[in-house]
Amino acid sequence: VLATGNVTDRIPKLLLLGETGVGKTLLARYLQLRCGFDKNPLHVSIPEFLGKEDMFEYKLFGYAAGNYTGGKPEGDHGLLLENVCRVVFLDEIGEANAELQAKLLTFLDHFEVRPRGWNKDPFYCPVMIVAATNRTDLLDKNAKGQRVFRNDLYRRFTDILPIPPLRERKQDFEFILDCLLQRESMNPNAFVQEIGAEALTELKARDYKDGNFRELEDLFRKACRLAHRDDRPYLIKADFEK
Repeated sequence: VLATGNVTDRIPKLLLLGETGVGKTLLARYLQLRCGFDKNPLHVSIPEFLGKEDMFEYKLFGYAAGNYTGGKPEGDHGLLLENVCRVVFLDEIGEANAELQAKLLTFLDHFEVRPRGWNKDPFYCPVMIVAATNRTDLLDKNAKGQRVFRNDLYRRFTDILPIPPLRERKQDFEFILDCLLQRESMNPNAFVQEIGAEALTELKARDYKDGNFRELEDLFRKACRLAHRDDRPYLIKADFEK
């Protein structure tokens, strides 16, 4: 998908595997931009709904009028239908319990949404699913202290993409920094437009053992502030040394 850029030729269901901080959220944002949308993807943090499975259903799939105490009297379409043809980022999907996994499995089969209490035909809801987990033992039923992940849900994903830590993918720096620059350009007060060659060399020389991509992201933000202060539309090596 990334190699061709044809992210709208089919409806991908991507599963990103990688340790904390490798840039899974950034990749979801990048795909959102490649689809032609200027907003961030719909971010769904799975751990927030543990023990709140009904709320997960109400928020994502919606509900018909009179089917949610305390909800809108007229009902609600739900977040999925409000984000048709956009990216939906399911963060930390490896933490989903059996009930949440069952709800996701049903949706991923046909991309159909049936709001709670809706007795008519379901709504077709084409969205690009990007799920992420830092678990390397996702299908290991003997993993201590971890939830069992359904094999059939795992196989619903059309693409499984392991993301190595930043220290092992220095060749991707130009791509990663381009993503950061694109995101910076979405800021109404954006100023920085490019990164100098010496600055790029400085960034590649670091090992990023402490924070992975997030460490790079923090360095980039601080460098942008310094460039803005000095009225420069580009980043230099000194911006990353201070």
